[in-house]
Amino acid sequence: METYLKWITSFIHFHQKRHPASMGNNEVEIYLEHLVLKNNVAPSSQATALNALAFLYKHIVKNELSLNLNFVRSKRQAKLPVVMTKDEVKLLMPKLTKRYNLIAGLMYGSGL
Repeated sequence: METYLKWITSFIHFHQKRHPASMGNNEVEIYLEHLVLKNNVAPSSQATALNALAFLYKHIVKNELSLNLNFVRSKRQAKLPVVMTKDEVKLLMPKLTKRYNLIAGLMYGSGL
């Protein structure tokens, strides 16, 4: 619920503290596009913001949003983890003590 409140508050402040009942689909679309185009939010963040606003309009304002909202969807790529190259692993393994070499070898060999 705390997350929904954060997104709802952000939405209201974005629209100069206008009451949500005086706004609708158009303002929601503008806000969701702003999140992507100006703040570069992840798809999951944009989806959470949309869910929070849908909850607000359905349960609080009692005026549901359209199911056909038209806004730019986030396509930000997930960040890939940094992975060591084979050469880096070859340099690292001999520097480990026997105990840690065994642990690291098992983890590396199993793909962890």
